[in-house]
Amino acid sequence: MNRQLKGFTILEALLSLLILSIIISLTYLMFNLFNRQMLFFEKENTQVLQYNLFNKTIKYDMNASNGFDMEGNTLVFKRYDDVEIVYSFEKTHILRAHNETMDTFRLQVTEYKFFEEEEREESKRLEVSLKLLEETMVTHYFLTQNNAERINKKYFNED
Repeated sequence: MNRQLKGFTILEALLSLLILSIIISLTYLMFNLFNRQMLFFEKENTQVLQYNLFNKTIKYDMNASNGFDMEGNTLVFKRYDDVEIVYSFEKTHILRAHNETMDTFRLQVTEYKFFEEEEREESKRLEVSLKLLEETMVTHYFLTQNNAERINKKYFNED
């Protein structure tokens, strides 16, 4: 009755544990790298989305308004239905107030300026410098008073 049991030696078991631990640590490192890349991708996409949303919204408000006022860091669009839309330019964000709602565009504003165009006194240019994807991007928006507003002011002395 001299039977020998077949099995693994301690050396073989330790070697298989060593190989398994190397595979698990490489898998963890790859998962961590993938997670970091996804967070970076999400941050970039969020910034681009915020800019696109701001750009579309301010252009819509410019086209839907019949007048505007600028004071300090605020830009006020006036509509025919006596609704005012107020944009406030802060360093870390841009606020848009409309009726009871307030929107926040999380864009880092490095600089904003209002310029009056020399050709027409009713036309102004808004220049906004934004930090987007680690670069500074300068956007220009041309604001003009509505033609009906100019005619009413000139010929009928309406304010």
